Amino acid sequence: MKVRRLVIALAASSVLALGGTAALAESGGSGTQSGANHASRCDRAESLLEKLQGQASKLSDRVTKLQAKIDGGTLSDKQLAKAQQRLAKLEDRLAKLQSRIDKLSGRIADKCSDSSGSGDGSGDGTTASPE
Repeated sequence: MKVRRLVIALAASSVLALGGTAALAESGGSGTQSGANHASRCDRAESLLEKLQGQASKLSDRVTKLQAKIDGGTLSDKQLAKAQQRLAKLEDRLAKLQSRIDKLSGRIADKCSDSSGSGDGSGDGTTASPE
């Protein structure tokens, strides 16, 4: 009886072990799916970059308006102190956002340039030379 259990346990573990490696081999073998995932990731990263650039533009407008309000000289001392604190926070947020934009655009340039770099630009100059 003990031998029978041992044989069954060995058979079950070997089936699980072989089945697990076969599943890993199947999931890693599809190159077209990983290419599609790469393209979708690049598209998502580019749309995120556009969104962040829009946020930076709006934030920059807010900083400009607040700076003009401070420079206008119509604020009381209390309002001026609050406005200066708010301006410092907005400028800090804008700097962090710009840093994030720079990192993301660098990653896009490194990882997505080979798949979408030739389609984005008007050419590298090689197509303009023969004309």
